[in-house]
Amino acid sequence: MVTMMFDGKAYVTIDEAADFARCHPATIRRAIARRALAVCKPNGKHGRSLIRTIDLMAWLERSRIAAIGE
Repeated sequence: MVTMMFDGKAYVTIDEAADFARCHPATIRRAIARRALAVCKPNGKHGRSLIRTIDLMAWLERSRIAAIGE
């Protein structure tokens, strides 16, 4: 389950998302900038960016490249 992977967190930071996806935080920021990954800013334009874990998992699934023969 998604919630188990993030210790019950519904939202994660960009750094936590990058750690989970095993990529650089800049990769997550680029996905947000091109609107491929949704982000919440509960404290306004300059606040912390939070990503719903379900959105992160959906983004990872959309980014998946099928193996040959799959």
